[in-house]
Amino acid sequence: MYRRRCLLGMVLFLAAASSLRAYDDSRLSREAAEKMDRVLNDLLKKKHEGKPLPAVVVFSQKELNSYLYYKAGTQLPPNLKNIDISLLPGSVVAQADLDLSQPGGSSKVPEMLQRPVSIYLTGKLTTKKGWGYFQPQTFRIAFLPIPVTVLDSIVQYLTEHQSGKAHSLNDWFALPYGIKEVTIQKERLIIVP
Repeated sequence: MYRRRCLLGMVLFLAAASSLRAYDDSRLSREAAEKMDRVLNDLLKKKHEGKPLPAVVVFSQKELNSYLYYKAGTQLPPNLKNIDISLLPGSVVAQADLDLSQPGGSSKVPEMLQRPVSIYLTGKLTTKKGWGYFQPQTFRIAFLPIPVTVLDSIVQYLTEHQSGKAHSLNDWFALPYGIKEVTIQKERLIIVP
């Protein structure tokens, strides 16, 4: 009996240790986040000073995800956590945890969204002369496919409550840092400043 308990304890310890190793995410690094932040701020500084800008700037998928995790902070909606972006030729796959719960609850938010849930989104990004348009193709909450129109309603709800003005997925938006164009390749983000 004692041997079985010891064996079970060892198996549980090894399982826990292997899950800890699996949780160590090598896809993120502070150095990659610092690099992207430094390059973006350098672009802004050069633009304001009227200095020549590089023709293109290339960021890796790791740099983008690291920047979102370590540096983006207040630039992202506070309801989104653990954002993970995969860059594919011409398209984006995003995964995040969405939490719309509010102190005291809200009758406007469906019950299934009043606790953190995993969301998945795929789509294409179109950019032109400093403006961007994201065209969602698929949207899921956990494993449940949701029509993109529902996503648009969520975006309108979030933007109205955070800024006082509702925005739609159909709205063009200004690209940050004075970026003119963005091209997406496999695991690479190519920016024209």
